Amino acid sequence: MNINNSADFSKCKERIIIGSKEKGPSDLSTVDQALLERFLEGESDVETVTDFSTTTIFVKLDEDKEKMRKHGATVRAALKKEVTKVAVLGAKETSYDFVEGLLLAGYQFNKYFKDKDKKDYQLSEIITDATLTSDECKELLNIFEAVSWARTMVNEPVSFLNAEQLAEEISALSDKAGFEVNVLEKTQIESLKMGGLLAVNQGSIDGFGHRFRRCAHQYRRSPH
Repeated sequence: MNINNSADFSKCKERIIIGSKEKGPSDLSTVDQALLERFLEGESDVETVTDFSTTTIFVKLDEDKEKMRKHGATVRAALKKEVTKVAVLGAKETSYDFVEGLLLAGYQFNKYFKDKDKKDYQLSEIITDATLTSDECKELLNIFEAVSWARTMVNEPVSFLNAEQLAEEISALSDKAGFEVNVLEKTQIESLKMGGLLAVNQGSIDGFGHRFRRCAHQYRRSPH
């Protein structure tokens, strides 16, 4: 996934326009502005308009951050799976929350489906106007990737994600995210007298001891 705040969105065939009577994108065409104004007169919070070449989804701006996240999830459900790129145009203070909801609603766990390729969303790029900074775009991607990783760890069956595999997954994540991880095996845990952990492990379906792992993490935030 990529969030781009500097690309030309004028040629994007899937567009999302967020606005209210007081706030909205400043560089809309006359036609788009008229469509937005008509949409704002109605009661729907989200509405899709399709012409021969472009699909435009209008979203009512709301100061409530959680409502904007929910609008993002609603739009994700409305987008076709085959869509690879969308443009999001709107006020900065609500575009961030909307994109967050759009990203998080796009999480899927189709790993074990035979037809996963048909089920997977193809969205790989979100284009925003300059209302979102590069740092904000990066932050949104970090949130999405972190939440997706945690969800995947929860969704993986225990037949795959035993203690050993979880330690490997955490170690791989540490290399990518830049934190330190120290994986302790049974003998090390015994030497540290962590009897409580070993006692809990006796109930593991992996059997006592030989697959037990404990991961200690440490993240040193950069002063810059």
